[in-house]
Amino acid sequence: EHESSVLSRVSFRHVSPTDIPTCLEIEESSYPEDEAASLTSLQYRQHHAAKYFRCAVLEDSETGESSVIGFICATRCKRFEHETMSTHDSSGKLLAIHSVVIAQQYRRQGIASAMLTDYLAQMKRLHDGVDKIVLMAKAHLLGFYVQSGFTVIRPSDIIHGQELWYDCEMDVRVEKGRNQGHSCWVVDAFAHKGGTGNPAAVVLLAQDVDLKSLTQWMQTVAKEFNLSETAFVWPMKHEDDHQHQQQQQQQNEQQTHDSALLTADSNTSTDPSVAVAAAAIVAAASTTANQSNPTIETDDEYSITQDEPKDEGQQVCYGIRYFTSNGTEIDLCGHATLGSAAVLFAHLPFKVKNDVSIIFHTKHDRLVVTPYAEGNKTWTKKGNCMQIKMDFPQKALQELSDEQKISVRTMLSNAFPQTQMDILFMGLDQD
Repeated sequence: EHESSVLSRVSFRHVSPTDIPTCLEIEESSYPEDEAASLTSLQYRQHHAAKYFRCAVLEDSETGESSVIGFICATRCKRFEHETMSTHDSSGKLLAIHSVVIAQQYRRQGIASAMLTDYLAQMKRLHDGVDKIVLMAKAHLLGFYVQSGFTVIRPSDIIHGQELWYDCEMDVRVEKGRNQGHSCWVVDAFAHKGGTGNPAAVVLLAQDVDLKSLTQWMQTVAKEFNLSETAFVWPMKHEDDHQHQQQQQQQNEQQTHDSALLTADSNTSTDPSVAVAAAAIVAAASTTANQSNPTIETDDEYSITQDEPKDEGQQVCYGIRYFTSNGTEIDLCGHATLGSAAVLFAHLPFKVKNDVSIIFHTKHDRLVVTPYAEGNKTWTKKGNCMQIKMDFPQKALQELSDEQKISVRTMLSNAFPQTQMDILFMGLDQD
């Protein structure tokens, strides 16, 4: 199974007591006998340090049932020593990670990276007195943890099994000083390089977002960015996607779905519900309202290379909301959606290819966004500029009056004086 297919069905949550037997199986298959945690140890950690015990859950594509395929567990301590690893001290300033494991058949598919990314984000948002996240790693895994933000300190004094371990740590006090560490970007849509096109801010939130409690905060952040629109995006579970689809179908069941705004006799796509645009990621920061230390992305271009045709692929779901520079929430913003897609395609843990698409759920609509490549070419990442295709929702249209049609024809003729256009229909939707 393709790695993006598997990862698109993975979600993350806290471990429950009934998950412990599965966690034990994964633990024992991942470590030698003298290194693996016992059933008693896992039960202790789940009971006394439940909020630090999270797992990766895979949804079966046929039955819809979910199963645990990996987990991360940790306890708190005052000193990172062998004696302190077996107990949990809720007042400890160090959060010591014991296990980062994925079931063998799901390894090397980006799931461990995604699970650790989710775990670290959740831990940083707790703000419960932890100063550092610490762990021990073997030499061949140091690169993995460094890429995730850890610093290698020294060979560990802790003896655990037969092999040499290295102490690694991440100082989360810095992240807390950066307004909860929400990642954010400024992205130029309709652009071939940074500094051109139509800019929008993109802020990535956690999966279990409470929109009502965050509305005022999102308004403040949008005002601080002071761009025409700021988009806030967060991952959604697949069951939320199905529920959202059913609601929209009920709302739109009386509408005509085969309407078209206009069709032009040109070399461009004649489907008005599809827009293809380029987006360039200009800057990234690890803050929200206070954007300190922005990091400029590389100047390399994205490219597409010849490849074989691919079947219709997998989808990942994200919620999205839009706020203007004065804090007003709006229902839809095209260039901010393109910008959000550019960020997600560039930073999601799976390899982006033609067969992966993102579904954005706005307040009222469902937008499908895919990397754009002509013909049988495959979209591949090389830098910070990409082409993206977005399917707009089609809605029932009301035909324009004769006076309005004359006005539209005049505007189009002025905008495209050298283009021969045969306009079949002109109308507006109810919104």
